[in-house]
Amino acid sequence: MFATKRDFLLLLVTLGVGTIVGYIFSPKEIGTNVSERGKLSVAEICNHNVGVVLLILIVGMLTYGIVAYLLLFINGLSLGIVMANITLGNIIFTLIPYSIFELAAFIIAAFASINLSRQLRQTIKQKNTSIMWQYVGYDKLFLAIVFVFLGSAAILEVHI
Repeated sequence: MFATKRDFLLLLVTLGVGTIVGYIFSPKEIGTNVSERGKLSVAEICNHNVGVVLLILIVGMLTYGIVAYLLLFINGLSLGIVMANITLGNIIFTLIPYSIFELAAFIIAAFASINLSRQLRQTIKQKNTSIMWQYVGYDKLFLAIVFVFLGSAAILEVHI
């Protein structure tokens, strides 16, 4: 139980540190227009985010979570850079509503990849495949939550 709490806190800290670093070292006036985001469709945004989640899950699992942490840090960097270059009103009314769902989905996916990686290591170490199938129900629940969050984030990102 301690390992899962530690993993979750490390994921949050990684995202937070990435956000702070991105905010502090952001080039001012990057020249992007936040309103141009509306040109993307819900399906395009959802497809992109599903790709990121699959990358976090699969490659994160195979690299013992290293890629999951790295991708969360990169997402934090982008969040910090965007926050440094838009107004407080845009942060509150545009960025936060969809970022809560999107980043929560990425954190859950990273958490699941770390747990899957741990299960994979135990399976290989003990040569017992029943360990991998022991928590399949929880992994399915994690994925269902992730996809609901990604769909909600995509809808909010396009329509807000």
